[in-house]
Amino acid sequence: MLKEVVRFEIVRSLKKPSFWVAAILLPVLLIGYIFFAGFSGMKAEKALVENGNLSDKRLSLMDESNIINASFLEHVTTIKDKNEGILNVKSGAMDVFYFVPSDFAQPIEIYSLNSSGSFLTDYRSKIDEWLKASVVGELTEAQAIVMMGGYRVDTVKFNNSGGENDELSNMVAPIVGLAIFYVLICIFGNRLTTATIEEKENRITEMLLTSISAKTLIVGKILSLILLGFLQVFIFVIPIMMIWLFAKQNQIAGLDLSILTNLEINPLTVIISVILLLSSYILFVGLCVFVGTLVPTAKEVSGYSSIMMILVIMPMFFLSSFLVSTPTVVTYALSFFPFSAPISLFLRFAFGTLTWWEMALGLAIITVSAVLIIRQAIKVFQFGAVGLTSKINLKDAFFRR
Repeated sequence: MLKEVVRFEIVRSLKKPSFWVAAILLPVLLIGYIFFAGFSGMKAEKALVENGNLSDKRLSLMDESNIINASFLEHVTTIKDKNEGILNVKSGAMDVFYFVPSDFAQPIEIYSLNSSGSFLTDYRSKIDEWLKASVVGELTEAQAIVMMGGYRVDTVKFNNSGGENDELSNMVAPIVGLAIFYVLICIFGNRLTTATIEEKENRITEMLLTSISAKTLIVGKILSLILLGFLQVFIFVIPIMMIWLFAKQNQIAGLDLSILTNLEINPLTVIISVILLLSSYILFVGLCVFVGTLVPTAKEVSGYSSIMMILVIMPMFFLSSFLVSTPTVVTYALSFFPFSAPISLFLRFAFGTLTWWEMALGLAIITVSAVLIIRQAIKVFQFGAVGLTSKINLKDAFFRR
């Protein structure tokens, strides 16, 4: 009978257009946003490069310091009087006038003629180029590399076992797990809490309980919600994995995908993140169903759902506490409080401030809490399945045997 309940709930949800809109539209929007952001970034970068190109501008210069090498000023008009240079810009005879003082304690002055898009034009880059190129010519090769910042720095960090620690690769699995969990609670939060209420409001529960037990009904509903959540995760993750695999095999013109292609994912961090995601989602499902069993109508559920969501996302309000290398009292409290533990553990795991015993303890707390909440939800549903007009009685919810 339990199998039939689970099948019925899943099929009923899959037939609803709202499920597929939420399941498919979100990944599509996410992928679209990524490519749109990348495309916009390329366009913006191209625009900045074009605006930084002053080859079509009429440039003039007065160099009191005599540092700038004349060989770099082939198409630049040399001015001997500062006021003349400023007047040339004002009259439109010149587009830009650079004044380099003899004493660099004084600022270098740039005067330009206002034109369309001039606020994006990088006039300073040209004077920087002249000065650096002139100075570098007097230096040795090594000094020139240091001066121009042409040297490369490789940083190697070791973990406690003495092996190399790739922080970025270690962050990927926890961050992806956190993102999936956050998406699930945002998409399924309201649906999970109203899953048991809609049937009570439609008086369907009374008819169902004539053929199956209350325990079978609520357990089947919980299992179906968990399976539907996993289906949502599958639909959400597959496009992301396809993008990552495509990026490792191909190069998209104009996009720098070196960060994606160079990632080496640690299988152990993936396994731990998956376990944490599954246990966290089961806890969230149990909590939502428990709230749904306590509330007689959908109108009354919003207040309790808000409290529940605040408890779950509470670590986000204390994000700075998770960025420090040494965990604080707040960090520990949020890590081991059942409802805030999922996001807290994901954050600490991603930032490398979580020890293995803390992860094990956190997973144990989440798992035990999920089992206890689901058991209590079953008891509450059995106790008040047909009591549609009864008020919420927390004493009965927590202490009735």
